[in-house]
Amino acid sequence: MSIREDFLKQLPNDFEKIIQTTLISGFYVSQLVAQTMVSKGTKGKMLFISSVQAEMPIAQSAAYGCAKAGLNHLVRTISVELSHHRINVNAIQPGWIDTPGEYEAFKEQTIQKEASKLPWGRLGSADEIAQAACFLVSDKSDYITGSILTVDGGFRYKDFRTKIHQES
Repeated sequence: MSIREDFLKQLPNDFEKIIQTTLISGFYVSQLVAQTMVSKGTKGKMLFISSVQAEMPIAQSAAYGCAKAGLNHLVRTISVELSHHRINVNAIQPGWIDTPGEYEAFKEQTIQKEASKLPWGRLGSADEIAQAACFLVSDKSDYITGSILTVDGGFRYKDFRTKIHQES
């Protein structure tokens, strides 16, 4: 959940709602799942969805960025605590993904213009996030825990490219 608003105008209740929805509920749900897994002796996987905004200071997203950064720390911490139960805990950190919510926040023309500036020349797709999720919950990722997998097509580094790369 995100409510985009200038830091100086963000209502405390909105800030708290974003933290509650993204971070605190993630804690409670994962705790219940982990307690059930441990009590049954079940090995397995827990997967969170974070965001590149956990690392990137994006205007009008202070609460969301804080919540996702906290979620990443939660993933790493509980991965340490649950490792001896053989429960893998990881997260996917998507970049700018083509979802209906983006079209509620931005005009289509703005999305198309900004997407063309990204390294892949487009927004990511939900299918690309799903493929990463399938990998992280599969047997192929049994030796991965406490990791935050970024799936962003280079979104985090879009502004670091040289002029030559931007023109090609």
